[in-house]
This record gives sequence, C-alpha cells and structure tokens, in this order.
Amino acid sequence: MFIIFVKKLQMKPALKHLLIYTIFVAFIIISALLDKYESYRIVKYLCFGTIFSFFAFNIYARRYYSFKQYFLSKRNIITSKISKSVFTEIPKETILEKIKEVLGHNHLKIKYINPDSNHIMAVSSITWKSWGENIYIDIDEKDDESEIIFTSVAIFQVTSWGKNEQNFKKFLCAFEESLII
Repeated sequence: MFIIFVKKLQMKPALKHLLIYTIFVAFIIISALLDKYESYRIVKYLCFGTIFSFFAFNIYARRYYSFKQYFLSKRNIITSKISKSVFTEIPKETILEKIKEVLGHNHLKIKYINPDSNHIMAVSSITWKSWGENIYIDIDEKDDESEIIFTSVAIFQVTSWGKNEQNFKKFLCAFEESLII
C-alpha cells in the first residue's frame, strides 16, 4: 500500500446553516409584506434579480482557477467545502500523472493544470443532486513524503448532501487502483 494516512481538514463555518435559513425566511416575510404595496414591488424584483445575478456569477466563475480563493473563503456561506490530505511516499511528478489519469476516469473535466506549482482543478457536471462541484488538488513535497491536498467545493449549496465526501472516496479508491500494476 502506498498511502500512508489521511488527515481531514475542517472547513465548516459556525452557524452557517442558521444564517442562510434566517436570511431566506426574512426574505420571504419581507417579500410577502411588500407585495401588498404596489410601489414596493420594484424592491422585490431587485432582490430576485440580485439573487439570480449572484447565482449566474457562481455558475460562470466556477470554471476558472483564479476564483479558487473566492470559493474556498470562509465568508462564502453558499458553498459547502471539504478538504482532506493524503500522505504518500510516491514522488510528486508521478503523482501528477496518476491524478490526471484518475480524474479523467472519474467523469471530471480538468480545467486547469500547473505542473510547476502542482495545482490541478477539475469540475463535475450539474446533476439532479447538485449544481456541480469544483475539485482542487494541490501536491506538496515534504522531506521524503508527498502530500496530496484534495478539496471539493459544492457550488451554490449550503450542504453537499455527501457529494464532497463521495468525491474524495471515489478519487482515493481510483488513485490507489491506478498504483496497482
């Protein structure tokens, strides 16, 4: 076995779900109250337009690696994130080639690869369970070990319904299988 151990990095902001639900309920109540007055309907349409624009921006921005910090930010409360590290004795050059092979077989589309800094970004397609996930993989070499940092971000979702963990498990199984000759 080439995988030494897996370390989970927590990325859960406190009270995230409560904040989202409070904003949603407040929006519904204010919308219902303002609906009675003809002159305030424009405010309601502006609110819906803002939410739609924000949604469209997230769907557009998820394709670009330059927005990685935006999606991983603790202040971004509309994404669900999970990050895990895997340590192995395999050199990082070999790992990079194996990861490219594994991501292609896992129905993920590779959007960005930088062999110099060992960063990879892949995206999953939109399904009935999610608006898609961004997968960020960083490879660091420390002493005789390589660290693979796997981060999965569910786009425009407060919770991933297990998709982020499922992405990691699929990746790890496929990566281990690709090492077997």
